[in-house]
Amino acid sequence: MVSLSARIVLAVGVHALESLQEHWLKGFFPSDNAESFKNDGNNNFKLKKYRWAIDNYTEGIKCKSKDRELNAILYSNRAAAHFHLGKVTDYLRWVNLVMK
Repeated sequence: MVSLSARIVLAVGVHALESLQEHWLKGFFPSDNAESFKNDGNNNFKLKKYRWAIDNYTEGIKCKSKDRELNAILYSNRAAAHFHLGKVTDYLRWVNLVMK
C-alpha cells in the first residue's frame, strides 16, 4: 500500500509536469494562447477590472498570432480598457495601431 505522503508527492509531481508541458506547448500554438488571453481579458473587462484586462490583452499580443483578426481584436480591446481607465492618450495610440 502506498503511503499518504507518497501519494501527495506523486500528485504534486503530476501537476508540476502538466504545468511544464502546458508552458512548453505555448510556443507551438500562439493563436490558441492569444485567444485564451483574449477571453480572460474579456472576462476581466466585464468585471470592470480594466488593468487586469489590459495585462491579458497585452499577453495575447505578445503571442504574435498569425490571425490578423484576432490581433486586431486584442489591440482594440486593449484600447477600450485604456479608455475606461481614462487614459485617452493610450486609447488613441492603440486605436491608431489597430487602424494600420
